[in-house]
Amino acid sequence: MEPRTFALDASGRILIAANQNATLVRDGQRVSTVPASLAVYRVGSNGKLDFVRKYDVETVRGRNLFWMGLVSLPN
Repeated sequence: MEPRTFALDASGRILIAANQNATLVRDGQRVSTVPASLAVYRVGSNGKLDFVRKYDVETVRGRNLFWMGLVSLPN
């Protein structure tokens, strides 16, 4: 994984990290591709991160996930 950027939501309770490139991972003799992704974490009251979910982001050869951010929506 190659983290590129991260953002906290306005409440400070959710952190999203953007991993910019697909990565090759070896497991014994097998090699697989882990795609670029957005990883979501809850931020605990003690500041510790709790993994929630990962969203894979398709990238094409020679391009990567460059930027991401959060936007507050009206209720």
